[in-house]
Amino acid sequence: MLDDQETYKHLKTNPTVFITKDVNKFVNNLLETKTITKEASFKLKNSNATSPRLYGLPNYTKKAFRYDQYFFTISRIYGLAKELSSLLKTLIEKSKHHARNALHFASSIAHELLQTDEIMI
Repeated sequence: MLDDQETYKHLKTNPTVFITKDVNKFVNNLLETKTITKEASFKLKNSNATSPRLYGLPNYTKKAFRYDQYFFTISRIYGLAKELSSLLKTLIEKSKHHARNALHFASSIAHELLQTDEIMI
């Protein structure tokens, strides 16, 4: 399955190191522009990133034997995702285009009329 060259691409180097450097540069930029606090920057920076690992656990069924696939990682990237999520949430909720849920969205566009050459995405 992993030999399928159309689905999976073999990487010559681990991209995690480069992604970590880019994220840390971005966090430093946010700190320098006072967009985030120093405490938030400690949560966002990563110095020991690990790539997710793919594991196969055997699964015996009546008809066949196969491996169920699981991804596993314990990393500070979780802290990064959580902190960015909270930052984005505060920015999104301030937008006049933010919809809390489908009912809120439907009520906010109920008065809108689409022309015949328009589509809603």
